[in-house]
Amino acid sequence: MSSRYIPVLWLIAIFAGLLASVDSRACSVPVFRYALDRWMPDAYRLEADAKSLAIGAIAADLRGDQDVRLNIQATPLVDNAAPGRATLRFPMESGESTDLWQGALTAGDYQAFTESPARKEIARRLLAGDSAVWVLVESGRAQPDQDSAKLLDEQIADVEKTAVLPVIQPDDPTSQIGPGPKMRVKFSVLRVARDAKDEQFFLAMLAGPGGLSALPADQPFAALVFGRGRVLGAWSPEKLTPQLIQQASRFLLAACSCEAKHLNPGWDLLMRVNWDAELARGDETVTVAAEKPAPVAALETVTYVPAEVNRSSTKSEKTWMTISLVAGAALFIGTVIAIRVRRRA
Repeated sequence: MSSRYIPVLWLIAIFAGLLASVDSRACSVPVFRYALDRWMPDAYRLEADAKSLAIGAIAADLRGDQDVRLNIQATPLVDNAAPGRATLRFPMESGESTDLWQGALTAGDYQAFTESPARKEIARRLLAGDSAVWVLVESGRAQPDQDSAKLLDEQIADVEKTAVLPVIQPDDPTSQIGPGPKMRVKFSVLRVARDAKDEQFFLAMLAGPGGLSALPADQPFAALVFGRGRVLGAWSPEKLTPQLIQQASRFLLAACSCEAKHLNPGWDLLMRVNWDAELARGDETVTVAAEKPAPVAALETVTYVPAEVNRSSTKSEKTWMTISLVAGAALFIGTVIAIRVRRRA
């Protein structure tokens, strides 16, 4: 073999080895569990004057009394700028600076937008081991509501019957699992009336930065909640197809890969839950390597959701497409060179 071809062949071999090593180190933890272990909820922004923020319950939360964990960040306004007025905004990480609520801040309002029965039940189910919770927001019209509930029940039953969780790689540092419930394929449906008085703030958050008004009031809609109260998406009946339910559910069961949380679709609910403490006191603790605590990174990762859930492309898709093209070109060039070398030998 001619010596001039050896560096090229070594380069191809090294490149192929790098690709193989990247693939072998891919995180094998399911998306839903990775999010429950590591994704800290984004903070909602509360802007109010100092007098409003000094209200007993609000001030206690902001001080961190009773070990409260609430994903909210308060910004005091100049007292003469908007006396008695307050604004609650969606997290900036959601991609839009959307106002969720405006008004005179009272203790009652504050309690309503920081907790509700539905959010407590969602947290209970996720901490008990549900992979995710499908929330069906009922319109009050019996037939459409029942049709959507039946569709969800049928598709969830099929996913639970056929889906298999990825095999966790115990020697992979990216696949460590923190304390919490035993992993299982389990989805549940929580039905909430759209006109429920104590759930109006929750429903506005569930609908996302686009607003509750973007979803028809005379039709039900469904949203998928996982992790620490993260909403993958909210869909009206015409979009809530069997294919979407299957793909969205199976996406959460699949192994995660290297992609930042905020490059993925979804947004976080405002919830009064100390996730770390609740997971730590769970009845069943699951760890891959007991002597090594689960690492908590500032940048969390997960694979991109199917096209039916969100059609926008991501940086990682483009990156891997580029790698695939380069690898294909390298393989082609290497094959051509090998053939020529063999013919000349």
